[in-house]
Amino acid sequence: MKSIKFSVMTMSACFVFVLALGTHTPLLASPGPQKSVQDVYLDKCSVCHAKDGSGNTAKGRKVKAKDLRSAEIQKMSDADLIHDVGQGKGKDMDGFEKELGADMIKTENADDSETMRKVVSACPVPILVLGGSRTGSDEEVVNTVRSIMHSGAEGVFFGRNIFQSANMSDLLLRIHSALADKASVQGK
Repeated sequence: MKSIKFSVMTMSACFVFVLALGTHTPLLASPGPQKSVQDVYLDKCSVCHAKDGSGNTAKGRKVKAKDLRSAEIQKMSDADLIHDVGQGKGKDMDGFEKELGADMIKTENADDSETMRKVVSACPVPILVLGGSRTGSDEEVVNTVRSIMHSGAEGVFFGRNIFQSANMSDLLLRIHSALADKASVQGK
C-alpha cells in the first residue's frame, strides 16, 4: 500500500487508536477483539477511499471521495481531520465517533504544547499522554507533566520516566502535585 499520510486516520487516533505508519498498532478501545489501524481503515474507509487512499472505487467515484494522498488533504490540520472522521463530512461520509468509540485515549505527547492543546480539544474523549523513554532530569519530567496538563489532557501514562528516577517517591509526589494543580484549577 502506498504511503498515505495517515493523519486522516490519526484523527481517528483521538477516538480509537494510536497510529504508526506501516505497523499493526492495536486499537485503544474498550475490551474486546483488537483490530489494527489498517484493519479499521480497510473495513470503514477503503469502501470509498480505496486501499491506496485514491478514492478510486465505485462508491468513491459516486460520492466523489477525496484522494487522501492529495495536497488538499495532506495540508489539513490533525484537528480538522479528527473532526471529519469523527463527525462525518457532508451527506456522503458518515462519522465514526460513536462506532469507533474509545472511553479514553493513550497517545504520544505532541512536539509543543499548542499542538497538544489542539489535539486534546479536538478529541471527544479524555486523553492520557505517554511518557516514552526517559526524558532527562526529574525536573524535566515534572515540567513535561505540567505542560501536558496545561494542554487539557486528563493525565499521563508514565513508566520509565518514573522507574528510572533516582528518587521515585519524591518524583511521584511532585508529579501528583502537578496533576493536583490542574484539578484545583478545574474545580475537581
